[in-house]
Amino acid sequence: MEEEINLIDIYNILRRRVKLIVLLVGLSLCLALVYIKFTAKIYQATAVILPLGGGAGGGGGAGALLAQVAGGLGGLGGLGGLGGMSSGGDQNISVLLASRSLAERVVEELELAKHYYKEDWDFKKNQWKPDLEDVPTNHHVALTLLENIKVTKNIKNGGALTISVEDEDAKMAVKISQAVLAELQKYLNENTLTESKRQRLFIEKQMTNNTKELLEAGKEITGFYQANTVSKVYSLIDVDLYLRDVSADFEQTESQGGLEENIKSLQAEKAVLEKGKHLAQVKKVPQQIYLEYLTQKKQILTVLDGLLSQQYVMAKMDEAKERVSFLIIDEPILAKKPIKPKKLQVLAMAFAFGLFVSFFYIFVAENLQKLKT
Repeated sequence: MEEEINLIDIYNILRRRVKLIVLLVGLSLCLALVYIKFTAKIYQATAVILPLGGGAGGGGGAGALLAQVAGGLGGLGGLGGLGGMSSGGDQNISVLLASRSLAERVVEELELAKHYYKEDWDFKKNQWKPDLEDVPTNHHVALTLLENIKVTKNIKNGGALTISVEDEDAKMAVKISQAVLAELQKYLNENTLTESKRQRLFIEKQMTNNTKELLEAGKEITGFYQANTVSKVYSLIDVDLYLRDVSADFEQTESQGGLEENIKSLQAEKAVLEKGKHLAQVKKVPQQIYLEYLTQKKQILTVLDGLLSQQYVMAKMDEAKERVSFLIIDEPILAKKPIKPKKLQVLAMAFAFGLFVSFFYIFVAENLQKLKT
């Protein structure tokens, strides 16, 4: 029949082996201190952003949080990108933050290759060391950077995203975090093509063409005054008839409604006029009548310029609402203490490991001693 070991026996065994326990726990703690001493310290720079977007679909808690942040801004909160929250804005930004293309832009901006591979970089000659076989590319450096960037979403905080950058240099961690935010905004501005942006680009092109035509019409009228004697009866000239009259075309499309249709129709007319194709020619038109025609054409172009300007402003407002952007809630700041190694956690684990090893050794030793006896 096996003997039962009660608590008093366990206490006596531990009391008898207390020096061994202290020795093993102390040794474990010493090893932990050595690890803490020689392990590279890692600092963290954290920024908090709130994804913004436009259009319908609201943002629920994100909109409420933005209203709190905006505070006393009043009606200004509805302008630009602050008007609405895109339900997929945070997902889009999270995907971009984890993309290699964005990381490569940050690598190029801060020249991180020589920061992450400083042992292979000759700072005096400002070049890679001659004996280096594989020179790190921006692709590999970007992958290293992505390992040090962590993005988390805080649902309770209205869907805000926390961007954490870890590095051995506290100042560099802040620089990388700031560069990530800056390059993210640039990337969104350069690559996001919404319907409103397409419309805005189209109107910009039409405004440029219309301005050119308006100036040419003014030059044509001035030249007409200089070269001709204006008369309703005398001084007759021959006038070419093109496929459609500009004024008639404008009035027709305007009656159908829609500025975009007007623009497309007049653009087609412009292409016809530039090619110089005409069906017939009206001869002996009084110069005064032709001058009135030129003046009317200039007036139409002036009206069209005003309509285009109004549409351009509206397109820019719509584009601002649809643009995927973000609001920086907390700027990255310089960390005073490293986040790694975690001293208390390492020491606690070392203490527990020392106790475990010592108890295991005592248990095995005591059982072996009993077997011998």
